[in-house]
Order: sequence, then C-alpha cells, then structure tokens
Amino acid sequence: MTCEKHKLSDWLERKLLVILAAAVLFMMIVLAATGVVVQQQLRVTPSEVLAEVEQIQKKLAQKETEAEVVLAALEKSEAAVVGIDTTGKIILWSRGATLLFGFTREDTIGYGVGSLMPVGAREKHQVAFSRAMVGEIPVQNTISCTAMHASGKELPVQISVWGVPGSMAIAVFNATTK
Repeated sequence: MTCEKHKLSDWLERKLLVILAAAVLFMMIVLAATGVVVQQQLRVTPSEVLAEVEQIQKKLAQKETEAEVVLAALEKSEAAVVGIDTTGKIILWSRGATLLFGFTREDTIGYGVGSLMPVGAREKHQVAFSRAMVGEIPVQNTISCTAMHASGKELPVQISVWGVPGSMAIAVFNATTK
C-alpha cells in the first residue's frame, strides 16, 4: 500500500511544494549570509516563509490522510481498480483487481497495463494509452475488450478510464459476458 500511495499525483504535488519551500528558505539563508537584506530583496521575512512552510505541511498531512482513506477503501472494495502512470506501468492494484484477474498486487505493480491484455492486443492497447497520456486522444472513455486472467483464459471486460494527460490514469475493470 505504501508503494501505491507514493505513486499518486498528490504525493508528487506534496513533494514539489516541500522542495519549493525548501529552495526559497535556502535562497533566503544564502542571501542573508552574503549580507543582502532579505526583507528588501524578497519583500518577505524568514518568519513569513516558515509560516508558509507550516501551512504547506498541514495541507500535505491532510492530503496524505485523504490518500490513506482512499487506499483503505480500495483495499476493502471488490471494484477492480488499476492505477497507471504516464509510461503505462501499473502503480495501483486493488483487491478487486486481484479477484477479477487472479494476479496479486506483487504480480502486477511495475508491469505494463498491456500485460493484462491478450498477447495480440497488447501493442494496440499500449499505443492507445500512450496517445491518451500525451493528450492526442481523450483519456476519459469506456471500452469493451478482452483481458487475460492469471489462469491464461480470456476474460471479457469493460474498462472505464479516467486520467489526466501527463499525470496518471485510473482504470476500473468490470467483467462482462460476450
């Protein structure tokens, strides 16, 4: 669960905010050490920066708590939810996905989402996903296709995909009948 949480876009936002705050603080320290009056140059005091850093830390803690709640809900749910990064690699695998596909989280995290498709369709799915992640085609859509169960049997599914180009996508798989 920890690996999945760190792959969420909120995690990246949180880390970037901390890095930005640290860079500003570092810049202020360097300027102060070289004799430049920080308040006049940046029009901000070190205490204001520290207060902003504290606000950011509070927001990050709230986002982390929210992410933990979402991940806990996914773990209890029977919905087959798969998180996919911009390269098409699986970064989130719900308990429902294990029930539907027969693969464990350890079997799938870090592998391409195309590996869930029959061998002959993997490249087509990977190309479509790559095009969606760079904004060439809509990410939000629902398709019916055939996936692969861990047993090697084909599995008719409907996939609903939501995502943000350049960020990540979430796919919800539902078993269907042909």
